[in-house]
Amino acid sequence: MENNISRECDIYTTSDNCHYLLTSGPDYISGHLRNGEIWEAFTVDICKKLTEDIDSAVLIDIGANLGAWSIPMSKHVSKKKWHRLLL
Repeated sequence: MENNISRECDIYTTSDNCHYLLTSGPDYISGHLRNGEIWEAFTVDICKKLTEDIDSAVLIDIGANLGAWSIPMSKHVSKKKWHRLLL
């Protein structure tokens, strides 16, 4: 039996200028990002606020699927002396 699941992929940019490689599938979060919206913007903003005064640290996102949290946070910490690890 052959499984021919083929989905088209494209790069999408959200309103905060983060770029995502997404499929055309029916995933809810992907649809949100494809519309240029920030996924859970409030959560990302809180995390940015909590890390504002930290100059050096390690950011680890375990289970980063689409990167909806890790990509904006990676952009935030790249302005500092941080290390980023996406798993």
